Amino acid sequence: MDLSAFFEKEIVRHRPFPVCHFLATDAPKANSRSKSSHMKKLNHTEIQFLELYKSSLWGTPLKDELFASEVTDWSHIVEIARQQTAIACTADALSHLPKDLVPHDLRLQLIGSVLSVQRANEAMNRLLPQLFSLLKAEGIRTWLLKGQGLACHYPAPELRQSGDIDLFFPNLQQFYRAYDLFSQTFRRTEELQPDSLHAAFEYQNIVIELHGKIVLRINRKLDKNFNGWLHNITGNPYDNTIEIAGGQIAIPPVCFDAIFILIHTVRHYFGGGIGLRQVSDWMRFLYVKRDEIDLSALEKDIEKLGLGKIWRVFATMAVELLGCPEEAMPLYRKGKYTAESRKVLRYILDSGNFGQHDKRTKSQSKYYLLRRWKALTGHLKMKFRNVTMFPEEALYDVPNFIKDGLHRTQFWKKR
Repeated sequence: MDLSAFFEKEIVRHRPFPVCHFLATDAPKANSRSKSSHMKKLNHTEIQFLELYKSSLWGTPLKDELFASEVTDWSHIVEIARQQTAIACTADALSHLPKDLVPHDLRLQLIGSVLSVQRANEAMNRLLPQLFSLLKAEGIRTWLLKGQGLACHYPAPELRQSGDIDLFFPNLQQFYRAYDLFSQTFRRTEELQPDSLHAAFEYQNIVIELHGKIVLRINRKLDKNFNGWLHNITGNPYDNTIEIAGGQIAIPPVCFDAIFILIHTVRHYFGGGIGLRQVSDWMRFLYVKRDEIDLSALEKDIEKLGLGKIWRVFATMAVELLGCPEEAMPLYRKGKYTAESRKVLRYILDSGNFGQHDKRTKSQSKYYLLRRWKALTGHLKMKFRNVTMFPEEALYDVPNFIKDGLHRTQFWKKR
């Protein structure tokens, strides 16, 4: 779908950032559960960013005329790209525009941003073979989750912005051994959490997270069936590997990642927010691995794990709004969840990566408890906005969320 159909046909030239609403013609049909008539439409700057974003992922040609305008606010485009952790990919797309359209000082600024992302990726790539050699020497099996293991599916892997290194240990005893080993080798930044089986370490400014379980908390069906599904996959002792910086790095099988990447994405989506990078990871993985995916088995697994509607809404957003080729997206139903997918994209752009940029959670108060209250109530509002689309998922983790929020606030503890 052309993004221009998403928005008003005419943009008021004298207002840099017009705040619009979805057109009545874009409203869902009567039998749809989602109502989008009250939602903000994307403004001109967001349209421009999304065109750059799609071009970086899929190589689609940019429309020069979209950027040859007095209302182009380059600093705002860059701000959105940073909020979505897509700055280097956006900069790469911008480099294909005529030089006279992009200010020279902005080009220089983006060169610095790209180099920073590249250096961070190079550092993580150098560390990964060392980590896997260390674990292999102790007979410990691990998978690299997300991050550098997914970057290889991008047109320019060095431009994907990574946050940390995530290692998953299918065997619980080996997880504890890895924790002890890393405690002796690296600086521990987060103690072992007995409930989530999670710990974090740091080496040369790189965060390494160890995971002994996959935290879900999305819906009842997923919590009930996930461990059995995972056990069937981890029972195969032969791991897939990719080469990174000359080392062999174990990664999960395709049947796992096809679903896990979405699980990770929507867990954060319901938990506070995500950036487009998480969606990009999922789309690019499905696109590159489309010939290796057993579609029949995938569909059965999606339904078994209670992810049917979630998958289809995100699939619709991917194809209709983010440029993903239709043939690469399983379970996509044209027009079925268009209204819901537009809502999700609106929420993603409003919240930014992991919800860090959603204004509803921010407070300038000098009082700590007021700031914490604003964060707690703001995140609850972010959860409840999904009630009409995903009623169970929007409410499922609210008790745990409130409990965790109060625990972080610590106002009842003695100081």
